[in-house]
Amino acid sequence: MTPMSTSSAHAQETPASRRYQSLRILVPAAVLVAVLSLGAWFPAQRFVLGRVDGSLVDSLSFTTVSLLAAALAFTVWRIVLATRYRPVAPPAGKHLPFITVIVPAYNEGRQVLETLVSLARSDYPEDRLQILAVDDGSQDDTWRWMRRAKEQLGATLEILRMPRNRGKRHALAAGFAHARGRIVVTIDSDSEVHPDTLQHLVAPFVADPRVGAVAGNIRVLSRQDGTIARILDASFTYSFELIRAGQSVLGAVLCTPGAAAAYRTDLVRMVIDEWRDQTFMGRPANIGEDRALTNLVLRAGFSVVFQSTAIVETTVPATYRALSRMLLRWGRSNVRESLALLTFVFRPIRPSGLLGLRLLALHGALAMLGAMLGSAALVVALVMAPLTTLVTLFVGTLLSAILPALACRLLRGPGLAPWMALYGLWSTFALSWITPWAILTPHNSSWLTRALPSGATPAPAPQRAQMASIADV
Repeated sequence: MTPMSTSSAHAQETPASRRYQSLRILVPAAVLVAVLSLGAWFPAQRFVLGRVDGSLVDSLSFTTVSLLAAALAFTVWRIVLATRYRPVAPPAGKHLPFITVIVPAYNEGRQVLETLVSLARSDYPEDRLQILAVDDGSQDDTWRWMRRAKEQLGATLEILRMPRNRGKRHALAAGFAHARGRIVVTIDSDSEVHPDTLQHLVAPFVADPRVGAVAGNIRVLSRQDGTIARILDASFTYSFELIRAGQSVLGAVLCTPGAAAAYRTDLVRMVIDEWRDQTFMGRPANIGEDRALTNLVLRAGFSVVFQSTAIVETTVPATYRALSRMLLRWGRSNVRESLALLTFVFRPIRPSGLLGLRLLALHGALAMLGAMLGSAALVVALVMAPLTTLVTLFVGTLLSAILPALACRLLRGPGLAPWMALYGLWSTFALSWITPWAILTPHNSSWLTRALPSGATPAPAPQRAQMASIADV
């Protein structure tokens, strides 16, 4: 394999592609929103901070307005990139490679059966598909459901059990060690695939040998079940079908999601020891395994792309507490891996496509700086002029929600746009604490959302040891 940036060859001209063409209307809209935002923010900020020493006001105003202008310019650029995105057409059946699908599970219960059944029902040729389920020492009945899946699916499925819980990285590493496929696919145990998901997910590898990893398109399973599910489905649409689509044009998707991702097996094996044993601040890095592996693929000089037609539906938290914990875990891993990206992105890691990747890396660093400065400025403003600040914040949030809502309308239809607008308000007034706290506590590697479900009976320790079917990896 020759690591280079991805090309636009084999692009698929489909209704999905035409939806990305329709995003062009967002470019002038983004410019208009940028002008309005800057026009409203600067005088409001001067009014709020007008009682403070003039030099401090000037300095703070210049810094915050500069960061806001940079963020708005970056948004316009990201939309322009997304208009150029096209998914890759799946290859003819005879060209599909042998793949291994790994499903790590911990305290997942019955849902792991649904996940494995959805994989077995894929349109992928049975003689080129290996499915591996790895129980990471669950304390509930996950292993029993895996065994039931084995009884139903037969030779299509192989099940492995870790002697004790060591974390998702070690469970995946066990799967990588047993993988026979040229491409290895990772699917979370709380997610379900469509029949054609796997064919679409591997298509970029067949089309371009310079692709090292592919990110799937994540949507919410049972998205009609409550407000949180609906607004997260809208948020995922914007995050994947616009943000990652734009990154994909650069061959620089920054995170292949754990719910659905694919990698070249030989590339994974080149970096597996470093990835599995990664530490942060002297402690094992038990979170952010997806973002960390993406970084290693990029560092090796390969492209990482997004495949919008490889759809996977995943379960999401149903309560504010569970959601904030999940987002906090994601935020901490984002801080760690954004810093890690800066350590190599300015080296000549590949012959082309580096400028875009470097801009994405710088944006990540500036976004962290902006989050901290913005939080500090907001606290000062709330003390000095609470009513004006809240009104300005509300208006600014509505303005910033326009573009994501329009994007959701163009990509998925009118029903999703109001939920995206609602997510904008909710994230500002209920979730904005998460990023600053993640920046202040990146050393915390707690998973936060994988405790034994309430009311569940733990499997006896001797039973867990007796069922162990693989060596400690």
